[in-house]
Amino acid sequence: MSSSNTTCRSAKVVIIGGGIAGCMAAINAGTYMLDPVLLASPLPPGIAGNPHVVNFPGFPGGISGTDLVKTLRRQAKAAGAEIIEADASCVDLASRPFRIVYGDEDEELLAHTLIIASGRGARSMKVPFAVVDADGNVVPQREGLLHRKRRPVMPLAQHTDTAVDKSVVVVGGGDTAVTMALHLAKVAKAVRVVVRGSESKATINKLAEVSKTPNISVMFETQLESATGPDASTVAHVTLRHIGEENATVVPCDAVYLCLGSAPHTDMFDSALLQKDPEGYIVLTESGSQATSVHGVFVAGDVSTNPWKSSGPAVGAGAIAAMQAAAVLKADAKAAETDSAMSATPAEVY
Repeated sequence: MSSSNTTCRSAKVVIIGGGIAGCMAAINAGTYMLDPVLLASPLPPGIAGNPHVVNFPGFPGGISGTDLVKTLRRQAKAAGAEIIEADASCVDLASRPFRIVYGDEDEELLAHTLIIASGRGARSMKVPFAVVDADGNVVPQREGLLHRKRRPVMPLAQHTDTAVDKSVVVVGGGDTAVTMALHLAKVAKAVRVVVRGSESKATINKLAEVSKTPNISVMFETQLESATGPDASTVAHVTLRHIGEENATVVPCDAVYLCLGSAPHTDMFDSALLQKDPEGYIVLTESGSQATSVHGVFVAGDVSTNPWKSSGPAVGAGAIAAMQAAAVLKADAKAAETDSAMSATPAEVY
């Protein structure tokens, strides 16, 4: 990491991630008069992509994920947080204060305490894709049908623009895939959900909605093998294979939506310094605490090893992380006062 910028400013608390956990940490840190700095993407992955959130307190009629995040950020700002709409790209945890590089201009910021709430993003998948021209010639495309690991959040309304009166395929068996299928079914002619496993991991209420939606069909123990189209940006057919069978099925398809679950955004943290589990989630080192393996670094929300990935636990974790950061800063101040007193010239003792 570059250290040439000798004038980079410092903050008592820096929070990486502007979703529910990050905003809650910023709100609480602000009430503790810690002048927190929140590094937040314009629209974070996760809750912002949910068209209708019904389990967040204070909104009995529900609220879109995007509006919820915007509301929480306004509250964080009102509490005294500074919000920088930029992603952190590199974090040095070797010593305090921690050095953070962020934004397109690689600006730097020093953090006396750090709260990681960077969340999760879509898993990547590369599907073989080929262009089939008018003469039947097949031209494989090197990039395939690529699902970017950290794509920008696209409101579901934009997805429906490509699905009106079309036959579409949704790949995935969790809540994200089922939510996408239900949303697309409002405008699409037919929605085929392809699930690799023998059952869906979606919540019961969403599965009940699927069973009542006539233009949604679900194919279990099936995988998407490849796709073809008349040009590099258009899908016309996909090849599906039932696991364990040799013969594959080619079906017409106008669009493919890959909803393959998520992975934590923790690549910027050195595993030699910050303990992570095999999947990349940051390990909580103490029961009932948001502490990590690095003193002064806390974690909140879906990016931690806490198995309960939901908005409610994220709120609590963000609040606790801020309280623990405040406690560390208070202990630092007390230690500094003690050191100052001890370094003063003592009276001669006889």
